[in-house]
Order: sequence, then structure tokens, then C-alpha cells
Amino acid sequence: MVVNKKDPKTYKIIGAAMETHQALGCGFLEAVYQNVLFFNL
Repeated sequence: MVVNKKDPKTYKIIGAAMETHQALGCGFLEAVYQNVLFFNL
């Protein structure tokens, strides 16, 4: 069974993660991304 429902929480989390990555770029430790993502949500 395939469900095509869009979950707004999922899109918010993915959007925040994308913004975080665009702002910081790559090369940081995971903890840095977690801290920034925490404040973006």
C-alpha cells in the first residue's frame, strides 16, 4: 500500500536541514549541524 499524503512536519524538518546545510556548507562535525538545526526548528 502506497500512501501519497504529504506530512507537514516532515517537510518542515527537511526544509530546515536543507537551510542549515546551505548556510554552513560541509565539513563540520555532526554536533554542529544538530545545534544549528535545533534552533532552526
